[in-house]
Amino acid sequence: MVNSALTSMNLAGNPVGNQAMIALAAGLAVNQSLVEMKLCRMHNFDQSSDSGVVNEGFEKMAAVLKLHETLATVDLSGNMLSDACCDELAQTVKLGRLKEIILAGCHISPAGCCKLAAALEENTSVTRMNLSGNCVHDSVCKVLALSLIKNKTLRSLDLSSNPMTTEGIEALVDALQINRTLIDLALKNCTMSKDARRAMNEKLESAQTRQVMEQLFSNSVYLAGKEIPADVKTIITNCL
Repeated sequence: MVNSALTSMNLAGNPVGNQAMIALAAGLAVNQSLVEMKLCRMHNFDQSSDSGVVNEGFEKMAAVLKLHETLATVDLSGNMLSDACCDELAQTVKLGRLKEIILAGCHISPAGCCKLAAALEENTSVTRMNLSGNCVHDSVCKVLALSLIKNKTLRSLDLSSNPMTTEGIEALVDALQINRTLIDLALKNCTMSKDARRAMNEKLESAQTRQVMEQLFSNSVYLAGKEIPADVKTIITNCL
């Protein structure tokens, strides 16, 4: 019997085995009511696996997501996702049904990150993407920048705790001079010099379409449409 009432499922932190994950994917294939799914930190299942996670189950799940018409939010944070899994997720992003995709701390390789970044160029639905704690290198940032130039839907992008450098961040900043949709870019714990922060603020302010406030000490950038309070501007100026 197919459940047609369930709209939210949270199995975060549960030791679900590989076969159970495959069965869960099969169930999702015939379900058309689920709106939110959280499968975070399921790395303790199938302890015989070297990776801590049997990718087959997640690859099956990712493949099924392409067929699901009601799912809006997917959170797979804290799991180790293979390139094959990321390829399936990228295809799902391109289809334009998901609203939020959260993949924080998934040990995604640069190749996997590039696939997800490139998918944003064609996406018309995702408003929030979290790729924090993965392998977003400068090369990935450049792919993201190209996607952001064309993307008109994404409003929040979290790239915190990634091994990018000033080169990658500058590519993103250049894209934001064209992009008018993204209002929240998180770069916490990313390598950025004081001069780079100043240059970033100058470039963003030159766009004259949004106000810029940098959360100092964390490198998190918030782009908002409202005026920044004078006292906050003073703090930012003094710190720079």
